[in-house]
Amino acid sequence: QIINTLRSRHVKVSATFQTIAQIEEYKDRSVFKGMEIKKFLGGDDIETLKWIRELGDKKTVLTEQLSKNISQSAKASGKSVSESMSVSETATDLIHLRDMRELAPDQQYVFVHGMRNII
Repeated sequence: QIINTLRSRHVKVSATFQTIAQIEEYKDRSVFKGMEIKKFLGGDDIETLKWIRELGDKKTVLTEQLSKNISQSAKASGKSVSESMSVSETATDLIHLRDMRELAPDQQYVFVHGMRNII
């Protein structure tokens, strides 16, 4: 409740946690999860890695596929040609678990509310 009071008076509050499990111990977890700036310095805790991956969002990848079939009849001299094209969308993570686990000691991910993530 102290943090909420300070924030209501426009005081910037900072908290440091090593894993998401430490945040989960608090009654009002949203206070910490909703902080304006989040930094990830690396780690191996899978729940924390998944949360950071979610913060990193996704991008859409378009895949085009072209298919062409040519058939020739033994009795007729003509060829039959058919073509089809399809486009599919796939969402992929912008931050991958492997990249977070292999983060160099001098690097970090920074998430600032209203901005794209920074490495």
